[in-house]
Amino acid sequence: MPNSESMSPAAADGLKGKTIICLSESPWHSPISGRQRIAKRLAQHNRVIYVEPPEHVELLWRQPRTARWQSELTEVQPNLFTLRLPHWAGTAFNPALRALGARMRANLLRSRIANAPSIVLAFHPEAWPIVERLGSIFVCYHVYDDYAALEPDPESRAGVQQCDEQLTNRANLIVAVSESLAEARNRPGKVVRVVHNGADCDLFGVPAAEPADLANIARPRVGYVARLNPLIDFELLRSIAMSGEFHVVVIGPIRGLSDEDTRSTRHLLEHTPNLHWLGERPAAQVPAYVAHFDACLIAYRITEATLAAATPQKLFEYLASGKPVIASRLPLMAQFGDLVRFADTPEDWVLQIREAIATDSDELRDRRRRMAAQNSWDAQVNRIRALLAEVVDQ
Repeated sequence: MPNSESMSPAAADGLKGKTIICLSESPWHSPISGRQRIAKRLAQHNRVIYVEPPEHVELLWRQPRTARWQSELTEVQPNLFTLRLPHWAGTAFNPALRALGARMRANLLRSRIANAPSIVLAFHPEAWPIVERLGSIFVCYHVYDDYAALEPDPESRAGVQQCDEQLTNRANLIVAVSESLAEARNRPGKVVRVVHNGADCDLFGVPAAEPADLANIARPRVGYVARLNPLIDFELLRSIAMSGEFHVVVIGPIRGLSDEDTRSTRHLLEHTPNLHWLGERPAAQVPAYVAHFDACLIAYRITEATLAAATPQKLFEYLASGKPVIASRLPLMAQFGDLVRFADTPEDWVLQIREAIATDSDELRDRRRRMAAQNSWDAQVNRIRALLAEVVDQ
């Protein structure tokens, strides 16, 4: 695919005048992710409606006076609107009421877009109950995870898998963020393409003052910025810190762990020598922390979910900063060659970190930044726009 970040005339013409409806499982003001970044960039040339997930119906009973009984369409930047649904569209219904809620949401969307030429960009299998009620509208399924593998119980997993299969079969175009996710949805006659995650390259790799809470941590520092979920190998982080060679700095909130696992993880993060958990930081502050790491980590456990997962967004952010990257040995990362070091055992991780810091150079930093620039969010969304225009016109 081309690496140019400018949008081609063909992509502009193919999508001209179309409204893009983003169906997401993440509220607009949740910690920023690829979903918001894609929507913002698509809105530079198209009207975009970002549909937030319905809030849980139990809010009605706890705070009836603050419940939202009507939809709210809010312009958050030129051409970009968020659509908040009424609280009655929550997820705690029995199957019949859930179907009713999905039909009402689909009707609401149809009324909002009227007869305007539109495209649905579905970010999660949970979009399927709405998509199936929108008729012949063009659908792009943007796949950024092995969704079913992340579900904690067999019933939830089966439900997500069923929606994923139905959305895959219905989609006119599937854009996956890794080769394995694309291959899993390859069907005869189906248009499936890979567009990796990206990075805000203009935010990383620029001079930044050292954050005060980082300045007190001795060097060498190795950093990890992530949502601390079940995919993270916390014992590995503990082992690296306990080696005594490095100070391990972890930034991010704990997400998706059971109460018991949350307690044990907090204890590990807060009581391991040389391990410094700074908690969550606003996205705008993260580049300053990365700028003052000596190396960066991607410490995933090797599981079904991580073997099929996306190329981590943090990879391109680390590369944009020019920093050495040491990662778990995941197949999807092999394509980045000598720009990423891989490790298996805790001892190997310590060795690779030590060598990465010792052999760092201006030439390597420049190469990392060039690789990140080829995978900036601007470049990736330009690719998505070109794919949409190509398939819409067929």
